[in-house]
Amino acid sequence: MLSSYNNNNNNRNFVLKLLKPLFILILFCHPVYCSWLMTAQLASAISAPDYYNCQMQPGLVKRQREICRQHPAAMRAISEGLRNAIDECHVQFQRERWNCSASFGVVGPVKGAATAETAYIYAISSAGASHSLARACARGLIPECGCGGGEQTYVTSAAPEGFNRRPEQFIWAGCSDNVKFGNQFTRKFIDSTEKQIMDARHLTNFKLLKNYF
Repeated sequence: MLSSYNNNNNNRNFVLKLLKPLFILILFCHPVYCSWLMTAQLASAISAPDYYNCQMQPGLVKRQREICRQHPAAMRAISEGLRNAIDECHVQFQRERWNCSASFGVVGPVKGAATAETAYIYAISSAGASHSLARACARGLIPECGCGGGEQTYVTSAAPEGFNRRPEQFIWAGCSDNVKFGNQFTRKFIDSTEKQIMDARHLTNFKLLKNYF
C-alpha cells in the first residue's frame, strides 16, 4: 500500500514538473517563431543512429542549429519526443473533426493563428520533447546528463512476511528520469528563438512567468 502511494506521488510530481515547459510554450510561443516544433522533417529526420543533419531542418534559427550540432544525442531524443507527440495528438482527437493532421505539415504549421488547437500542439510537443530527453538521460543515451538524482537510487525493503530473509536481499536499484535536464534543454532550445524576436506581448508574458515560477 505504501509503495503504491509513493509511486502515485512520484508520478504526480513528474507530471507537475512537465507542466513548466507547457506554460512556457503557451505564454511565449508564436506559430511563426516556433515552427521547429511543427515540422514533420524534425520529427522524422533520423536516417542513421549517429547522424542528424541540423542544417537541413527548416524552421530553426541560427542558435538552434548550433545547439543541434553541439548536442546530436539530445536532438535525437527531441525528435523521438515530437514523433510521440504527433502520435498522441492523433489518438486523443481521432474521433474529432480536428485531429492535428492539418497542423503538422511538411513545411511547417498550417495554423498561423493563436488558437486553442495551436496552444495544445505547442504544449504536447514541448511535453513530448521534455519527457523523451528525461528518459534518454536515465538510459545513458545523452553524454551531458545522467540520472535524475545525479546517481542511481537504492531502496531497501523489509523481508516478506513469513520469510526469514535479510533486508539486504531485497534491494531495488534504478535510475530516475532526469526531468530537470529535459525541461532545461527544452527551455534553452525554445529561448534561442525568443531571444531573437520578442515583442511587447512576449515581454509581458515573461514578467508573468517570472512571478509564477
